[in-house]
Amino acid sequence: MKVIISKDAADYLRRERAHIAEHDPRAAEGVMRQIQAAIRTLGAYPNAGVAALPLAGRRRFVVAPYVIDYSITEHAVHIVVVRHGRQNDTSMEIDGDDDFEAGGE
Repeated sequence: MKVIISKDAADYLRRERAHIAEHDPRAAEGVMRQIQAAIRTLGAYPNAGVAALPLAGRRRFVVAPYVIDYSITEHAVHIVVVRHGRQNDTSMEIDGDDDFEAGGE
């Protein structure tokens, strides 16, 4: 299946590669190969990830320490977000006081 990478995900990967390469160019290449292999896996097996709640239709594939959020259409896998697992999940809403209660109470 065709894989389409969003501009945000592609930009993140370029920044991450550059950041890692500042310290260890070989490690940067290894990380990128690992993520590219994961993206190829999603093209071959789109349901390999798990449903990413609370976003309907979104799936998540973990390539430690990275997280790939994606959706599947009839003809393509759409990579929406790639991020390091320690970074905030920008797809989830967090209330201002950081206590994470339901309904913002």
